[in-house]
Amino acid sequence: MPYPVYVSCVSTALVCAGRMAAALLCSLALDSLAQTLPAPLRDPLAALRAQAQAARLSSIPVPPVGVREMAWSQLSPAGWNAQQTLDRLGVAQLQDDDPAAPAIMAEVRRAWQQAPAATNLGPMPVRLTGFPVMPDDASAPTREIILAPYYGACVHSPTPPPNQMVLVTLAQPLPRDRYQYPIWVTGSLSVKPTITRQGRVAYRMVDATWEAYPYQKYPMPPYQLPR
Repeated sequence: MPYPVYVSCVSTALVCAGRMAAALLCSLALDSLAQTLPAPLRDPLAALRAQAQAARLSSIPVPPVGVREMAWSQLSPAGWNAQQTLDRLGVAQLQDDDPAAPAIMAEVRRAWQQAPAATNLGPMPVRLTGFPVMPDDASAPTREIILAPYYGACVHSPTPPPNQMVLVTLAQPLPRDRYQYPIWVTGSLSVKPTITRQGRVAYRMVDATWEAYPYQKYPMPPYQLPR
């Protein structure tokens, strides 16, 4: 390559590299500045997304007359904080191969077993949205399930707090393959602590009905641990 051409190429490369470095520094500076701005200014579409999600949630069909919609948060008395246990023990920072993980998870289980039950349930039948957990490994349809607020709740460690699980006796059998999908369960809810293979369960429903939740049409109600 002739020397003038070589010099020209090098100069062009240096200019490009300088521009890229300047663009990167500018991008980092803007990102840093954005963190100091109010949320609506950081993400102008955030409010629109939140409104759209709220509209979708409000479109979920209401329960039948005489049945009250119940959120999982209502099953935990005010002041009891399950998330605080995870934060205190640093569970979010644990790695899968952390040698301290088994002891920390055992501590979480011990703390959550003390979860109090709500006492203001009232006599009106309620409808809960959740995922069925099969109490045994049989393959036939079952009339007894544990209803949990999220998928895989009793597979992962630890299981949800007792006040976030309901032992349900169903009026009609539930196919075993429904464990993968959300359902509505409707019935009278009572406080009746029960020891199951999955752990202690705080609530009981007897002669309840179930219905497939139309998750392909409506979003699942958001869930978070009691806090």
